[in-house]
Amino acid sequence: MSFSFKKNLLASCVSCCTAALAVGQVHAQETGANASMIEEVVVTSIRRSLEQAQDLKRDSVGVMDAISAEGLGKFPDTNIAESLQRIPGVAIDRNGGEGQYVTVRGFGPSFNTVLVNGRRIVSETGGRQFSFDLYPAELISGAQIYKSGTAHLQEGGIGSTINLETARPLKLGQDQYLLSGKALMDDNSGENTPQLFGLVSKIINDGNTGVLFSVSYQERESQEDYTNTNGWIPTEVERINFADGNSNPGNVSTAFIPRETQTGRRTQSRERTNIQAVVQHDFSDELRMTVDGFYNEYEVESSSNLLGSWFGDPGGTSNVVLDNNGTVLSQDIASEVGIMNRLEGRPTETKAIGFNLDWAPTDELTSKFDASWSQTEAKQGNGNGQAVMGFTDEFSFINTGSESEIIYPAAVQARLLDKNSYLSHVAQFGDQAGDGTGGNSVEGEVFEFKFDNVWEPTDGGMLSQIRFGASYSEEDKTVDIVRPGFGVFCLYCFFSVDVPNELILNGDNSGLLSGVSPNTFRETFAFNLADYIGWQSSPAGLQALDACNTDPNCNPAVPLPAAYSSYVDYYADQPGGFFGTQQPDSFNVKENIFAMYTDMTLDGELFGDWAWTLNAGLRYVWTENEASGAQQTLIGLSQGTPTQYAPVYAEGSSVVLQSATNDYKKLLPNLALTLKPSDNLNIKFAMYETMSRPELADLAPRFSYADLRPNNINAFGGNVELEPYTSTNWDLGVEYYWGELNYVSAAYFEKEVRDFVVVGSQGVTVDNVAIGNLLDAGLADGLLDPAAGTVEVNVQRPLNSETAKVDGIELSGQYVFEMGLGFSANATFMDSNAGVSASSPLDQAFAIPGLGDSMNATVFYETEYFEARLSWSWRDQFLEHLVNPKAGVEPVFVEEYEQIDARVSYHINDSVSVFLEGTNIGDEEIRKHGRFDDQFIWYSKTGPRYALGFRAQF
Repeated sequence: MSFSFKKNLLASCVSCCTAALAVGQVHAQETGANASMIEEVVVTSIRRSLEQAQDLKRDSVGVMDAISAEGLGKFPDTNIAESLQRIPGVAIDRNGGEGQYVTVRGFGPSFNTVLVNGRRIVSETGGRQFSFDLYPAELISGAQIYKSGTAHLQEGGIGSTINLETARPLKLGQDQYLLSGKALMDDNSGENTPQLFGLVSKIINDGNTGVLFSVSYQERESQEDYTNTNGWIPTEVERINFADGNSNPGNVSTAFIPRETQTGRRTQSRERTNIQAVVQHDFSDELRMTVDGFYNEYEVESSSNLLGSWFGDPGGTSNVVLDNNGTVLSQDIASEVGIMNRLEGRPTETKAIGFNLDWAPTDELTSKFDASWSQTEAKQGNGNGQAVMGFTDEFSFINTGSESEIIYPAAVQARLLDKNSYLSHVAQFGDQAGDGTGGNSVEGEVFEFKFDNVWEPTDGGMLSQIRFGASYSEEDKTVDIVRPGFGVFCLYCFFSVDVPNELILNGDNSGLLSGVSPNTFRETFAFNLADYIGWQSSPAGLQALDACNTDPNCNPAVPLPAAYSSYVDYYADQPGGFFGTQQPDSFNVKENIFAMYTDMTLDGELFGDWAWTLNAGLRYVWTENEASGAQQTLIGLSQGTPTQYAPVYAEGSSVVLQSATNDYKKLLPNLALTLKPSDNLNIKFAMYETMSRPELADLAPRFSYADLRPNNINAFGGNVELEPYTSTNWDLGVEYYWGELNYVSAAYFEKEVRDFVVVGSQGVTVDNVAIGNLLDAGLADGLLDPAAGTVEVNVQRPLNSETAKVDGIELSGQYVFEMGLGFSANATFMDSNAGVSASSPLDQAFAIPGLGDSMNATVFYETEYFEARLSWSWRDQFLEHLVNPKAGVEPVFVEEYEQIDARVSYHINDSVSVFLEGTNIGDEEIRKHGRFDDQFIWYSKTGPRYALGFRAQF
């Protein structure tokens, strides 16, 4: 079967059956009678899944949604995050075409607490974000998304608390054997890769002991084609070299110039292995023990080959034409042209183990003790880095609004196709130019202990339940940011040494973004980063640099210090070489949390036939942070090029290390009321306080410098004194049900978040700096005083400052026909005072990334032997970054995005089925822009994915 035929087969199956959903969406929270333990029933068909979902939604108190697996090892989507986005108010961020992070009610991944079987799992990121793409979807048997805060839930999620559940053998109740496999076909790369999942669950010892073991292995070979400018830089018009005529029609005082352009292809290999084991034993009807653990290894290797031009300074531009808002429409440029190889990896290893005792000492009291440990390690080496080779020349930039184009004259194109034209430039392993996009090594560990109790009196009158408990956790996370210093990273800067021809390889850009920026030249060479750095660090490369140093027409970017006679000896003394060393922006944070809570549930009747349920509770939380970081000390400054300074920092024993501690306490009350005027109508109201802790990186008492450029000298520091975000929230919802599986619902929510963290700036004078060898741009820089040895630095630190208000409406509905056809849909609309727009001031320091409207719709069809679904998701434009991490200024917006996914399956018999899946079958693209719509920043296509597979369960 050919690859194209498989795609046509999928399209035919989907269109002929109007198919789509198999999502057991559940909107539910705990019932008044048993609010602490929701029994998530695993269903084996769409209809039964929807029935269970509707029952839980109708009987819940507060706002909680859930998803149940359609069967053992059969989560609705191929990715956990992509299943969660079917829930009202949930949107996702993708990495390489796969869902990685979730946003709930406008609050991004750092504002959502994610638990696995009710436990905290350490994340492999340097912050608090949970990466859903780390774990296979087959591992998950269900997920609950708690939007209303309750006292028994772990704090930390202003957006939500998400609990992922894995299978338990005694809950399955009988022996189970499962094997599934599929061939994944990536349309962009044209590669087919295997994905396998196997599970064995045994009940032994007369039903008192259960053992479960599962293994998952997945591979994926993908390709992402993209082009970008990486941001727009505000620039005073006095520095702009305008074209003749009316080149500033808006008569603006600030122009926005593009930072650079890059066009190329990223190839990526993903390999995921997960092993899970569970042992359960019932000592008696009253006492159950569960011991479980998993091992997860996730290896991502990415390589990008790009053609780039770098020109973010107005000094090298001419004939500039602006539009009415000051954005560059066209300009002539004399600057850098080159090819780049960039490596990005995520070598992650996560281990977890847990122990749980569930004890019912009396008919009215149930107690649970739970202890867990998890550890993650993401060590970086030569799997991350970047390098450039090329030359300087003249070319043009054209902004079409939706895209940008670089027009290279024929002479420049000829140079790009001539291996003898290429000269050396920057190179490094590790964190890319200090922007935090790669090279970070993360080690983390979490210990957690919980004791939870539920008392349900048999004759309590209106009192149906009291819950109380306590928990304690310790988290220790170290983030080592590793990269070479300027003296190695820029050793070959600015095209001073010829690159040997054998390092320059033929590139494959066939079909690269055809139809996008059609006038941009694409036929270029490529190179291997490791081989290139191997030459730069070899005697041959360093001796070529020596020859440059003695040539009066060749100026090395890093002048050879007087103490050395050769760059060979100089490089030998550089710690870490091109691999680099731990940088001052590395940090360690230890966080200890103690919490205790109680709540109660009352129920009764009002006006004779209005049933009501009331839940009220209080949670007390104490948090202690101990953070450590390094203080980078600037001791020297010189200049080898017009656009960049060469700094010298204190090293070794001269580096100042600093530690600091802080603690805070919070009381988080909650109240939830459900009124039922009739069996078909629910009215729900909830008021509660929630909190989210500051980012770990913001807490570290570190101090480090950014790239130092004339008139732009910035540094960054942390603040361990940060207080948590605290939100006062309320929800109001109405639900109406009819028939067996039909409902419509509407919910309104408001959040007022205090102590929002913003970045504040402060001017600091740094003294005792040896300043010398300045060019004209440096001599004119008012931030430097060479005679006094002082540098004026703009230091940015996180501060608690603003209050954000967010409100929104969630609408959802579901209808199922008797003949097996059904559909569900939801929409979320949000508003906030914490937005940013084209008219916002340039120095705006406060906005909430991720806020935006979203919609989902699914249609499905199910018979005894056939199942099919078609799912559509849409997310409106949203703010990704208030400050572009690449450019250091200005916002980044992700434009609206929609995606269509599909699945069809045929049951050969009760045990075996075959299926066909399609993800992003509409081949959608991701676009980003700056402050104004015509400030193009990013365009990429990851392409559709298809899978053909089988599933056998006995």
